[in-house]
Amino acid sequence: MSLPARKKAFAYMFAGSLSFALMGALARVATQRLPFLEVVFFRSLIGLLMIVPVIHYKGQSFRGRHPVFLTLRSFAGFAALCLYFLALSGLPLGLAVMLNYTSPIFTVILAAIFLKERLTLPVGAAVLAAFAGIGLLLKPGGDWAGWLPWVAVASGLLAAVAYVTIRYLGRFESPGTIIFYFCLFATLASLPMMLVAGFVLPDTGQCLLLLGIGVVGTVGQMGMTTAYAYADAGRVSTWSYITPLTAFLIGAGVWREIPDLWSALGSLLIIGSAVYLLRRD
Repeated sequence: MSLPARKKAFAYMFAGSLSFALMGALARVATQRLPFLEVVFFRSLIGLLMIVPVIHYKGQSFRGRHPVFLTLRSFAGFAALCLYFLALSGLPLGLAVMLNYTSPIFTVILAAIFLKERLTLPVGAAVLAAFAGIGLLLKPGGDWAGWLPWVAVASGLLAAVAYVTIRYLGRFESPGTIIFYFCLFATLASLPMMLVAGFVLPDTGQCLLLLGIGVVGTVGQMGMTTAYAYADAGRVSTWSYITPLTAFLIGAGVWREIPDLWSALGSLLIIGSAVYLLRRD
């Protein structure tokens, strides 16, 4: 990989990671005022409106070659997004984002089961270390902070399902097609759920907030997807941990959410294990 390509990959991943951290912060604010399903709907709808002209301009396919797997990826991604926004409604920003970014750990396990990828002893040790980190984030001594942290962990698991599916789809489908399917599925799926749960008419400020979530979320998705075109997946994926680190900084600066020693150690274990697992290829 050439140096210019590496710089482009880092630039796209850096922009995507910061965008996702900002999306998390905006979603945390929005879910304090609006139902989380409503936030999911507008995030998906705005993303759909943004990606359609991009696909048309690039001449990419809207239907795709593997609609079944595209739908599976979209379902997993939609469920992960719902649980993630639900977790953000009641957890500190850094904690919710960090638990969501356990997805590489689950990806290794799922890839070993479904893609028959080799699971070596060092890889198994890294997975165990990551789960120890999750335990530290959830606090030793029985302080589990209710059920929302487990919702964040579940969002990471479902995100891993989506990522394993993308590994397969990446050989056949364009990034735009994959993003389009996700946004379309999430928009159509969240609409009736939002209406049943109870729609709250947003005011002007909340509309701007929802617009911001949709824009930065889609920019983050496109930035990260594009980064993979310039560098190998193992190297690019490790840079994605800019997102939880930035989220911790935003949480500390805006809401005074200062991680304690256990949270810091847990985060280091998760990030260190994930970096090893992502770079081992």
